[in-house]
Amino acid sequence: MNNISTITTKGQATIPYFIRKKLDANIGDKLYFDDILLGSDRFIVKLIKKTTVDDLAGALKKPGQKYISIETARNKAMPLNKGTWI
Repeated sequence: MNNISTITTKGQATIPYFIRKKLDANIGDKLYFDDILLGSDRFIVKLIKKTTVDDLAGALKKPGQKYISIETARNKAMPLNKGTWI
């Protein structure tokens, strides 16, 4: 198991596969670096999962409100005769 990553001239480093797998890290996710102790060479890395509109579907649904799909909501917001979603 290789626990070492080299920082490139652009300041980038590759996160080892086993860490990405353990964190379930995917393209578009972000990493937050948090200091533990000032002056220490240790810190905490927190994964911030990428959120999409589809992930938020139903988040604002009120009790008793009927669920509608993203496509239906988009069509109600912008009928096809007035424009299209990109």
